[in-house]
Amino acid sequence: MGLKGTELKDFIKEQQELEREERNQQREHDRIQPDKEDKFRLAQMDRDREKEQDEKQRREQKAKERSKDREIEREKMDFEFKMKSTAVTKTNSR
Repeated sequence: MGLKGTELKDFIKEQQELEREERNQQREHDRIQPDKEDKFRLAQMDRDREKEQDEKQRREQKAKERSKDREIEREKMDFEFKMKSTAVTKTNSR
């Protein structure tokens, strides 16, 4: 390089300053990175929890619909039974 005296000292100081700056940036990055990862994990956990909640609500809704369908079917069967009973009673009373 051909640097001597004060030029060499200045060059060394600049290089040391650059290295110090790079180390500080790396430390900052290393400090921030876990926070980003934690935030990502928390966001993923929130999305998973939301999916589970949505799925639970869908299952509950389907269960309610099946229960309602069974109740309607029972009412139909009760009605048909009453109609048959009434028809048998009328036939027997003649």
